[in-house]
Amino acid sequence: MSAVVYCFEEGQEMLPHKSERDMSVYVESGRVLVTNGEGKMEMGPNQFIVIPAGQSRGIEAREQAICLVIQSPSELY
Repeated sequence: MSAVVYCFEEGQEMLPHKSERDMSVYVESGRVLVTNGEGKMEMGPNQFIVIPAGQSRGIEAREQAICLVIQSPSELY
């Protein structure tokens, strides 16, 4: 498992990509556009989403934003 705090400036992004790990995103502050397997969703402070392994995922900052991103194996050992 890994946990990383991302501090985005307006317009910065984590380009959409696929991964074999589950990804959880918690928005601490700001507004972001999150790409998941179902499309794109705007998120703001105190919102949380889980994106299962194998689905496309990405984050684009609509304004300065801080996000906690947790990635974990899709299977626990």
